[in-house]
Amino acid sequence: MKYITSFTLGALMISQTGISVVNANPVFTERVPVLDVRPLYRYVRVNNPSRDCYYEDVEHTEKKPSSGKIIAGALIGGALGRKLGRKSSKGRRNTSTAAGALAGALIGKSLGSNRTQRHTETRQVCRRRNNFHEERRLTGFRTYYEFRGRRYHSDLRREPGQTILIRFVGRAIDR
Repeated sequence: MKYITSFTLGALMISQTGISVVNANPVFTERVPVLDVRPLYRYVRVNNPSRDCYYEDVEHTEKKPSSGKIIAGALIGGALGRKLGRKSSKGRRNTSTAAGALAGALIGKSLGSNRTQRHTETRQVCRRRNNFHEERRLTGFRTYYEFRGRRYHSDLRREPGQTILIRFVGRAIDR
């Protein structure tokens, strides 16, 4: 069964006798039987990322000043400064004690800063890994049909039934 569904690129002329179509191509639709259907596939690259985690030991080294050596150095330096400054006046003795304490503290600090402390820490390390693979995906259906004695095909998104509706334009051929 044929139906006129629309006109393309046509112009209407209104005359005294009525409406007529000038220079227009009527569009017809017709239901035709499907001869064959074949699925259409395409290959796509798909990523399935994963996380790989493992534990590793990390060694840390720190230099820590020893406050005990600083204090001991200040006391020893102060005592020596006091002993050396004993023969001089009281003001000089206090200055000698302070200078000895300061020198002893600096020596104690330099001796204490050579002390390093090492410790090992276990930590989790995670890395993201891309896992690519190819997949075959269905994209549509190549549908073969016959219309007026000739065989045609059309690519459709959905699988057709036993018949499909086709559209064709009726045009005059000037020979």
